[in-house]
Amino acid sequence: MKRNTLIVLIGGIAAMMVAMGIGRFAFTPILPMMMENHLFSPAGAGYLASSNYLGYLIGAFLLTLVQVNNRSRLLLAGLIASIVTTWGMGGIPQS
Repeated sequence: MKRNTLIVLIGGIAAMMVAMGIGRFAFTPILPMMMENHLFSPAGAGYLASSNYLGYLIGAFLLTLVQVNNRSRLLLAGLIASIVTTWGMGGIPQS
C-alpha cells in the first residue's frame, strides 16, 4: 500500500471516530438529562433517537448521489456540523 493511501485511510478512520464519538456517544448521555428536565417524553425521546439514526442513513445515501470535487472540505464541514449540532443540543434552555 502506498504511503499516501495509508495516510488518507488513517485520516478517514480518525474522522469517523470523531464524528461518531461526538455525534452519537455525546447524544447518549445528553438524552436522559433532557428527559429528566421534561424537555422530551419517552415517546419524544424515541422519535429524537430514531431521527438521529435516520439522519445517518439519509446522509449516507445522499453522499452516494453527489459528485464532490473537494472531499477534504466536505469532510471538514461534516465534522464541524456534527460538533456544532451536538454542542447545540447541550445548550437547550432548562425549564
